[in-house]
Amino acid sequence: MAYFGDPMFYQRHVRQALADLYPPPEECHKIGTTSSEIKAQLEEIKAQRRAAKQAKMEQSSGQGA
Repeated sequence: MAYFGDPMFYQRHVRQALADLYPPPEECHKIGTTSSEIKAQLEEIKAQRRAAKQAKMEQSSGQGA
């Protein structure tokens, strides 16, 4: 019979599993909280996508020639 309500069970099993499952907060992506921060992050994502698309187009045009 298993008992899951004991604080020692939580400390021994659950806390260790959570530490392995989730990264520490300082390693997580930080989402902006203000409108300007969100817009800046969105522009950064768009720039990365544009650069990746441009590199892909250059690579495909170089192979086709």
